[in-house]
Amino acid sequence: MSIRLRKVLKVTGIVVVIIITIGIVSCNIILPPPISKTKMERIFTKDRELLGLIVENFQNSGYFSINVYNNDKSGFMRASDSGDQMRELVPIDDPEMIRTLDILFNKKGYQVINKKGNTIYFQRWSAIMDRARGIAYTIDGSAPEIEFLTYYAELSEEHWYYCEIDFNEYKRRLSDNK
Repeated sequence: MSIRLRKVLKVTGIVVVIIITIGIVSCNIILPPPISKTKMERIFTKDRELLGLIVENFQNSGYFSINVYNNDKSGFMRASDSGDQMRELVPIDDPEMIRTLDILFNKKGYQVINKKGNTIYFQRWSAIMDRARGIAYTIDGSAPEIEFLTYYAELSEEHWYYCEIDFNEYKRRLSDNK
């Protein structure tokens, strides 16, 4: 092999390694790896007081369903008395709750907080809308009821659960059970 050909192959190899490295790093930045139960337990311990304020407020709200997204206008939530049709944005009257939601979304990395019936769910990680990880609180201590829930485990405190949501896995399990 000529010296020129070896140089070209060497440079090509280096370029390929750089491209692969950038791809791997980019994927972990854009799509960070899922949060484990152990890590979620640590997050729960740090955020427990803030999460408790939301739980208390949602429990006493009188609404069957509530959704708050990290990109919603601050000071508003989507709510429903029956769980059927979510209303458009409803103002949140409690300034402490608004402050708490802003901290959870803007400083703590939560993406969605919702209540449906007995379960209040705090989504902390997601991957392109089909997988998510989070913390759930159930009012009566029963198993969490979350759409596409594929796994849950108790956390260190009663009524609190680590949750995994996986749309594709959920659908696969449904088709396997037919």
